[in-house]
Amino acid sequence: ILDTAAKVFSESGFAGARMDEIADRAGVNKATIYYHIGNKQTLYGRVLHEHFASAVDRFDQRLAEAETPQEQLSSFIHQIADEMNHNPQKATMMLREAMDGGKNVPDSVGRDLAGIITRLTGILSEGEKKGCFIPVDPLTVHFLITGALAFYRISEPVRKKIHQALAPPMSEYADSNDVFTGEIERLILRSLSP
Repeated sequence: ILDTAAKVFSESGFAGARMDEIADRAGVNKATIYYHIGNKQTLYGRVLHEHFASAVDRFDQRLAEAETPQEQLSSFIHQIADEMNHNPQKATMMLREAMDGGKNVPDSVGRDLAGIITRLTGILSEGEKKGCFIPVDPLTVHFLITGALAFYRISEPVRKKIHQALAPPMSEYADSNDVFTGEIERLILRSLSP
């Protein structure tokens, strides 16, 4: 139910998603969703919470493997890219919520997102203490990373048209999340270097 709901919410947004469609596509009746999860707002909050709460655990695992602040920041960037690549609905839902002013995001999801930003804040603070990074607002860095990666993820059809029209075509960028993520990593690390 949650996977199906994530797809429907990413396709239609919160306002456009219908519980009937979610139930039909999940192969259950609507009463089952209401009984086990709740109304549309509760279902939406649960979908978002599942995506972001589990992401915090994966961030912690990956960051534990990195030694320097630069390696930690690289891991952070690649983890965000991995989250969006493995859960394509996440990028769409994030951008839809940003456009809707976050009015449907429950407080629990705000805490999940704060957990991710707290990890970034720790990386940047440690880097600043060690002289690896200049002082910078963590939220700005977070939005630079997530905004670029989310927009890249959802813009694939448009990117392909742009790249086909370029002379010569830049095909290595048109279809490579890894190349784009590497460019974001390089630019962010370079911009933070003293």
